[in-house]
Parts: sequence; structure tokens; C-alpha cells
Amino acid sequence: MTLPPEFKSLYRLARRTSASAVIHHKSATLALRHLWRRPFENAASVLKQSEASPAREDLRLWLDNFHKRVDNTLYLLHNSSLTRGLPHNVTKTIAGTLYHHVRALSEPHLPKWDPQALDHKPPISRQEATKLSDKQRLNSLGERALRACGRVVRMAEGRDQILLGTVKAKARIAGGKKGRGTSVRMWGPGFHN
Repeated sequence: MTLPPEFKSLYRLARRTSASAVIHHKSATLALRHLWRRPFENAASVLKQSEASPAREDLRLWLDNFHKRVDNTLYLLHNSSLTRGLPHNVTKTIAGTLYHHVRALSEPHLPKWDPQALDHKPPISRQEATKLSDKQRLNSLGERALRACGRVVRMAEGRDQILLGTVKAKARIAGGKKGRGTSVRMWGPGFHN
């Protein structure tokens, strides 16, 4: 079952508008496009379900709400492309935060498993233990900051009926292929605590 052309057109319009909202800055454009992809994938699956069973009122209401949120989001992105005020700062900050978050996750941070290596680890010094604990505290602080940002984003989405997107970033294992590792949600429905 293919998607209707109106839905594809809406997705392409959201991608073009997000590019113009950040003045066609390449990394910010890619970050925003990554942000809008998941909500549109969810909407496409709901659209296919509603076509399969047209009697379901809840799916139709969900799609109406989705279209309303996308319209408001397109309005925000359009204002961001025209003015350099608050809408532009919001989109620029979201794109920058997303870019740096995904970049930090994509850096190799887990050692590649070597089957020939010994099973025991050499003892670490006190300085290495201090460095390790400082790094863990910094990572914990970053995670708490992103959780707070996620709460603010969800409140803004609820209050202003806009769609700020959902992120699913994958960590990378050192020496491994890109995309392997754990999935981490930055914000959106399902990002809690």
C-alpha cells in the first residue's frame, strides 16, 4: 500500500522548510531532517492502518492532530526562515543540540573486543580512576541535561501544538560498524525520567 501524494508532499515540504529555517546550513539541515523523520514514519504507519480499517475513529483523530501539529511546526519553521528572532534561535539551538548529541554518541567509546586478549584487566592507577570518575560524572551531567531538555520540549509541544520531532541515535563501538550499539532517545514521546 503506497502513501498518498499529499502525505509525501507534506514530508518534502517539512524537509525543505527545515533547510530554509537554518539558512541551508548543512549540518543543521541534516540534524533537523533526522529529527522530523521518525514522526513522519509513525504517521505513515498510522495512515496505512487507517486505510486498512477506515472505521477506526481514533486513528482519524490522531491523524488530524498530527496534521494540525505539522501545520503549526511549518509555521514556526517558516517564521524561522524569515526572521532572526526567537523562532530562528529555537530551531538553531535544537539543531545544534541534536548535532552535538549524535556526534558524541557516534564517537567510538567502547573498546573493540579482542578474543585473543587475556580475561583479566591490569590494575589502574589512582589518577586513571579519578579521570574515569570525572568522565562518568560529566556523562551523567550531560544525560540529566538532555532529560531536562526533553521535558521542556515535550511541554512546548503540548502547549503550542507543534511537532519538534523524535530522535533515535545509535552509539558506535570502537572498531565496529556505524550504527551498532545501544539506541538512545534524546526527546519525544518515550523519553522519560
